[in-house]
Amino acid sequence: MADPYAAWPASVTSQLYNVTRTESVTNATQEVAIKVRGEGFHGQYVKPGAQLAFVRQTTDAIRAATRLKTVHLSSAKGRPFRFLSSIWDLEQAPWQETDKGETLLVFRSPTLGDAAPKLFQQGVLFDEDKLNPDWTAFDLLGQVLNEVHQAPISELKADYGMLERVARFRGSFNRGLESACFAFSDQARRSAVIDQPLIERATEMLLQTPHPQRVRVVGRLDMLKMSDSLFQIILDDGMKVRGAWEHGNLDLRQWLGEDVLLEGMASFRANGAVVGVRADAARPASEGDRLFRATPKAWSPSLRLQVGKAEPGAFARIVGAWPGDETDQEVDAFLREIS
Repeated sequence: MADPYAAWPASVTSQLYNVTRTESVTNATQEVAIKVRGEGFHGQYVKPGAQLAFVRQTTDAIRAATRLKTVHLSSAKGRPFRFLSSIWDLEQAPWQETDKGETLLVFRSPTLGDAAPKLFQQGVLFDEDKLNPDWTAFDLLGQVLNEVHQAPISELKADYGMLERVARFRGSFNRGLESACFAFSDQARRSAVIDQPLIERATEMLLQTPHPQRVRVVGRLDMLKMSDSLFQIILDDGMKVRGAWEHGNLDLRQWLGEDVLLEGMASFRANGAVVGVRADAARPASEGDRLFRATPKAWSPSLRLQVGKAEPGAFARIVGAWPGDETDQEVDAFLREIS
């Protein structure tokens, strides 16, 4: 069988990668090289366990970052999101070695404009995202990793699923990884780094980020994209909430411009703000739905832990001792009752 990578440019194996990304190979793909260091990586010779963990965790993180940066739902799956799958259709070359003995993991990655043209059929799917058709999935992942490294909690846009996938790189550090880096673009040229401080910050943010939970929310159906698969509603306080419609037998277009009640799984940022909603039920809003006009709120794992371990005091005297087997829904219901 012919070597599928034989036609790749010789620069992949011969150049010193001070910047771990080459120019476009074609108009539709980019070569991205991840420089990997650690006792599990010795030039082109990589320990099997280290290889398996790092490649798996990298591809999982790429999928989550693609979903988060395009439809605001890192764990989104199913019919509305199939158009995204070509973005992470990556070709992996054999592990490479620079002339300094460094280890390179090289991918060929399609551009967003080529892999998912629907993102740009209406200019940009959502203007505020400022997606670039020349970017690849690695640019989206690099933007997320850079944000997790540096952004204050009030500006961190990653939801629980995205942070969880970043934290999973801990498995690679347990198998010989010390650091990994690759070049990416946002508005400028930058370098994304996967290291222990990143894992520690992602783990810390996980404790402050609410789990996804089922919500009901009322807002004006302001925008539909790609037929009725993706939507945006505007809440009473002016907040815009992005979502995906997962009920194939009901057409949201009949309520465009009207107040609707949507029900589904919502994901949240570390500051408690809604990232997006995967809605599977909808109807016109009624006067009795005013309870759901408020912005959905959720409680982080760290706050739940504080509630569960409260020392005797005013709060403990109200609620008594938590048995430890209460569900998220029971905690949420109680906190809503006393708020």
